[in-house]
Amino acid sequence: MRSMTGFGRSDGTVGDTHYTFESKSVNHRYLEARFRLPSALSSLEIPLNELLRSRFERGSFELSIRTRLAPKQGAIKGVSRFIVDELALRSLLQSLEKVSKAAGTPIALTAEAVISTARVVVATEEEKDEAIFTDIKGIVEKGLQALSKMRESEGQRLSEILLSGINDLQEIADRILKASVDQPQLIHERLTARLKKWKLEGIDSQRLELELALLADKADVSEELDRLAHHLGAFRAALKDQGSVGRKLDFLLQEINREVNTLGAKVASTRISQSVIEAKHAIEKLREQAQNVE
Repeated sequence: MRSMTGFGRSDGTVGDTHYTFESKSVNHRYLEARFRLPSALSSLEIPLNELLRSRFERGSFELSIRTRLAPKQGAIKGVSRFIVDELALRSLLQSLEKVSKAAGTPIALTAEAVISTARVVVATEEEKDEAIFTDIKGIVEKGLQALSKMRESEGQRLSEILLSGINDLQEIADRILKASVDQPQLIHERLTARLKKWKLEGIDSQRLELELALLADKADVSEELDRLAHHLGAFRAALKDQGSVGRKLDFLLQEINREVNTLGAKVASTRISQSVIEAKHAIEKLREQAQNVE
């Protein structure tokens, strides 16, 4: 079982470029991916998304890649290359020539002035196509593997928390089972007390027994407890699965909650009513944790 929360990081050098890949994820109903890539690598969103979906089934992911020039002997470490925009330079020269004629005096153009325009000497990144993904795929896979490992570690922790919660529910169900033995007697006492209050003691005994039997049958919780035990067992089994079990756990918790609600509607004992309240509280805590399971 895996959590949907995790982080992974990896880096490596390909050619003259150093790549740093980071991936993080949080819980989400489906698989959602966001990318933070240099403009030169924007074409990699599709292969990155495909690789992500081949490894994970649920979660909200953020994938980022940072690049810088790999330092070489005699080279300057940096993040961008600079080029001269010749069209911009020609336009600048023509504009200065017009200004000189209008002013009637020559205007000197220094290198510093050209650079200060930030329009002639500009930073650029070499555009890369999807073929670069083949070269950096190993770096990306290493980062996703670190992410997956952390999600598995968090999943183990979640599994222990969820198992503890299920065991608490089992203990509550066992208490309800023991207390349910007194249900028929409680129903008999309540009905008898009401008959006395309404001064109907002379009612036919056979009719009274029949009514008591019907009420006791309606208040029988054995079927609900049997189904609840089955769902709890299925939940424990799902915690041992290696695949994506989050949706299955959500479904089982819905079924468990349905049985507990039915129990609450049938009980005549205040002891059982209190146990039902405890069970609902335990289910809510389980739901909070199960939301983080992939």
